Amino acid sequence: MQKIALSIVVAMTPERVIGNEGKLLWRLPSDLARFKEITMRAGTVVMGRKTYESILDRNGEPLRERKHIVLTKKGAMSPDYKSVHFAESLQEACMDIVKYGNNACIIGGGEIYRLFLSIPQVTSLFITTVYTPKKLSGDVYFPEIPAKAGWKCEKSSAIQRWNPFDEYDTSFALYKRS
Repeated sequence: MQKIALSIVVAMTPERVIGNEGKLLWRLPSDLARFKEITMRAGTVVMGRKTYESILDRNGEPLRERKHIVLTKKGAMSPDYKSVHFAESLQEACMDIVKYGNNACIIGGGEIYRLFLSIPQVTSLFITTVYTPKKLSGDVYFPEIPAKAGWKCEKSSAIQRWNPFDEYDTSFALYKRS
């Protein structure tokens, strides 16, 4: 596989919950701003079909100013946007990443995170931990980070409400593969 740089971007509870029925479980403008900054820098986002459909449901269109690679066994879907390419395998998605500049952010869902966590080209994890007063139930979880993969926390923040409109307190962490 050609040299590519991949980052995973995720928001999850301490119990690793990331979503329920295709929806986010919180309203966090500070995290959305952080997500936008990270993904705009990369220029390309990789996601599964359900995550793509949830973005379309929420925004009415793909994320602006970013290339999208949607990993799906169903092949191309419509509506078709110029910024969106559908890939049927990890290898095809990685070839698209090369075509779009060798740099991408993996943005979900659970199966896609699991698939990409297993390859060495993923070198950064941008993790937002969402602290809710009571445990949230969900149907999608972020996988365990493999202990033997050499991940080290390079930066972490305090736990706080970063924006007055954030629904919950969060903390941000950056992990790098050593």
